[in-house]
Amino acid sequence: KLPFAWPKAAGYAVSGATHGAVAMPGSRDRSSSEAWFEELFGFRERDYQETRANLQVSGEVLTSKVNGRRFQIGHFDLPTLAALRYRCDKSLTSASAGALKFDNAVASTRELHLDPSNAGAVFQAASLFNCLETSQAGRGPEAGVTSYATRSTQGPAAAMACPAAAVYRNYFVNGTGQLNNEVDCLSALGRFVRNEEERYWTMVRGYCLPVMPANFAQLSSMILEDPEFQEQVKSRVQVGIHWDTEVAGGGHQVCQIFCSALPIAHMKQRPAADWAGIAITLLEAAYDATLTAATLIATERNSRVKVYLTTLGAGELGNRRSWIVQALNRALATHADAPLDVMLVHYAEVPPEYYSLEDGRCRTAAPKPSAAGLDSQLEALKNTDAYKCVAAEHGDSEAAMLSAAFAHIDTNGDGVIDRRELMHALTSIDKGFFTATVVNLLFDEADCAGDGVIHYSELVNWLCSEDEDIKDSICRLAH
Repeated sequence: KLPFAWPKAAGYAVSGATHGAVAMPGSRDRSSSEAWFEELFGFRERDYQETRANLQVSGEVLTSKVNGRRFQIGHFDLPTLAALRYRCDKSLTSASAGALKFDNAVASTRELHLDPSNAGAVFQAASLFNCLETSQAGRGPEAGVTSYATRSTQGPAAAMACPAAAVYRNYFVNGTGQLNNEVDCLSALGRFVRNEEERYWTMVRGYCLPVMPANFAQLSSMILEDPEFQEQVKSRVQVGIHWDTEVAGGGHQVCQIFCSALPIAHMKQRPAADWAGIAITLLEAAYDATLTAATLIATERNSRVKVYLTTLGAGELGNRRSWIVQALNRALATHADAPLDVMLVHYAEVPPEYYSLEDGRCRTAAPKPSAAGLDSQLEALKNTDAYKCVAAEHGDSEAAMLSAAFAHIDTNGDGVIDRRELMHALTSIDKGFFTATVVNLLFDEADCAGDGVIHYSELVNWLCSEDEDIKDSICRLAH
């Protein structure tokens, strides 16, 4: 229930308007056929050693010995945050490069990878601490990578966008592959805190799980209480970086950075709050490392770099949203002067908690359409049944005012208003009143068709059934 009254005054009853069948802009990434491996490499993925024998790596190129196809996998690296910081020139490359911009985005991971305008972009990918995406309990590298295609969560979708790199990480990393030598992105941290002696955690197929829960909880508490120790811990966390790796079907290359988080949902021995210190620190290290690597790339190119982040540890791993927001907010603040265009990518919609990350930061939102584009959009609106209905009942000036408001809120000019666009419009009126929770409720109320966007007819119906002051304030945005 809204924390205020929204009177349903008699307004415009727009009839005869049709709603377009518009797909959710953040629809879950489609899973693919398991035949992808054979289609790409010319043979089915079976036994680990047999599969590895059918492939060859030379430098940064993976070649199938069966069909002769070659794939640019790029250089793979497992740096600590400290090592990345050492390599990164903190000074901006030029005064014109500008500072960090940030926005939330609802989008498809695969489509973002395939977009030619994202050539050279940095993509953070959610993985396990072995940089793999194995889903079966107790299975590891021997499970292969074919099953990645049947999973539609962010990590596997990112891995499938650059499948040759995924094959490399499973079968060739460290020269021998991970069958008996798994990557451990907490190995440097483990040595620093004397994990073997103190028995804090064990790494099980990429999952960091407590050995002695009381000891691990004590370590978490020490991290939470000692900022200097927390920084030491953070600096020793590793990430897997595939620099300049080929996007399948895209004809370009991107940088993928594989990061993980604690599996809180599998750590039921103690309350989740007991793991907050170590969990938040690992999240912050992952975000910091991703942004540091991106800054290094920006420095080398002397240009701005796009960075696509994900909500690490959310979903099945069970990390609290408040932890993710806290960790990412600190990482963004650390890199505030970096020439990066950062987007946090969500599935279907932006949860309200994440809008706070936009506060006080320049946005990466798409620019407003040109004047010519707005004129064209307004002209198109005049031909709709909804416009004609409003004009007939209340006059052309009222219809024109509502059309201008719609075109103003629709910042990317795609003919519909998404959740983020409404959020930006309403918070520009009164940020204190139009909180993320309130805007989400209003969006759901206006989206009568339930298709994830607000059409022109829906906006008209919504505005004209609500408070006149709200309607007038929104209409004034266009002037």
